[in-house]
Amino acid sequence: MSEQCPSGIALIPYLNFGQLNHIPTILLYEPAQIKEKIKTSSQQTIPLELTLTTEFPRKGTATLQVNLPQSAQFPLQLRVPEWATNYTATVNGKTYKSEPNQLLKIVRQWKDNDKISISFDIRTEIVNGGKTYPGSFTLKRGPQIFALDQSLNPQVDFETAKLVYPEKAAIKLTEAQDKLPKNWVGTLAYSTDISTGDNKKQSILLVPYADASQTGGFSKVWIPTTGR
Repeated sequence: MSEQCPSGIALIPYLNFGQLNHIPTILLYEPAQIKEKIKTSSQQTIPLELTLTTEFPRKGTATLQVNLPQSAQFPLQLRVPEWATNYTATVNGKTYKSEPNQLLKIVRQWKDNDKISISFDIRTEIVNGGKTYPGSFTLKRGPQIFALDQSLNPQVDFETAKLVYPEKAAIKLTEAQDKLPKNWVGTLAYSTDISTGDNKKQSILLVPYADASQTGGFSKVWIPTTGR
C-alpha cells in the first residue's frame, strides 16, 4: 500500500458533506456529525450543526437533525444516489420526493432541533462481466459489490462451479449475518438461492467485497455462468 492510501482513506469522512453552489449538501449516508458556517437567505452568516444517524447500508433509513442558534431560512440539499428508489424526506409532516441521481433541495424556515426523516429503497442489480469478465456476473446492492468467499461457502466448488445467470425478478437477498463466523469483522451478509449448471438449487452466502477473504480463504467477485 502506498503512503498516500492511508491518507486518502482518512479523508473519506470529509466527503459526506459539502457546499454545492453554496448550498449545504449531504452527499453520503454514513453516520456523521457536521459543523459548518452558512449564509441564510437574508445573507447572515450563522453556524450550522447537522447530525446524521442512519441504518445504512443495512436499511435505507436515516435521520438528519438540524441544530441552529436561531431560526433561519436557507436551502439544504440531499444527494439521491442513482441506486436509491422511492426516495422521500419528511420534515414536520411535509414530504419531499425525488428520483434517483438527483439533488433534492429543501428550502424552509429551519428551527433548532428540526429533523428530516429520510427513507429509500436500495436497489439490487445483476452486473454482467461484459468484455472484461466474459461469461461471468456479480451482484450489486446499492453502492456495494458482493463477493463469494470460499470459507463461507464450502459447498461451492470454486474450481468448476458455474451458476446460471439469474433473472432480475429471481434475485432475493435475505439477511444472514447470523451465518458469519465468530470474530468476523463486519455485519453484512446475504444469502440467496441460485441454480447450478445441472439445474440444481445452490444456496450461496455473499458479503461485501471489502469484507471478503479476511479468514484467508479465496474469494471471487465475478462468478462464472452458464449463460450470457
